[in-house]
Amino acid sequence: MSFCSQLPSPTSTVMKEILEFEADRRAINITINSFGTNLSKGERAKLYPSMGCLYPNGTMALRDAEDIEAVKLACDGVVEYAAFFEQSAPSQADSSRSLEDQFFEREAHLNKLAFLQQVCLHLYILIVVSLCYCVRVAETYGTTNSVSPFSFELSLTLQKYHLDCGVYCDEPERKDIELHKRI
Repeated sequence: MSFCSQLPSPTSTVMKEILEFEADRRAINITINSFGTNLSKGERAKLYPSMGCLYPNGTMALRDAEDIEAVKLACDGVVEYAAFFEQSAPSQADSSRSLEDQFFEREAHLNKLAFLQQVCLHLYILIVVSLCYCVRVAETYGTTNSVSPFSFELSLTLQKYHLDCGVYCDEPERKDIELHKRI
């Protein structure tokens, strides 16, 4: 966790959230899988991670848990985890999603958010670099036509990206015809 706190802002926030979730997931799985085994509460407590949203109060409650209701009670402090137990309750006949399935979905969601955050950051850098390039080309060729810096449309649900630099030159000099054709 100390490594994550040394990283720059968006990365540290995303990594912290992913690591906390994974630590809590491990603690819950250790508790549930230890029911009906010879593993003592003291031995079980040694297996718990020393981080996460449940640490330290939730993990102490998990250490003393003897059934799934006690695990559910220990996780009530974290809204996302409480919803997991409600959706996977054995009393619901139509519930086809297990607790592990819900953990997997949450993990996939967190990883997707981490990816999209990095893509958006790199896309922003691309836009700034492209804008600088467009302005430089316009200054170099002294165009009097309009220079539309960029039009950018981003819809994460549709995965649609569009970048239009819109540099227009009247008549390039003979030596610059190749560059003009590429633009």
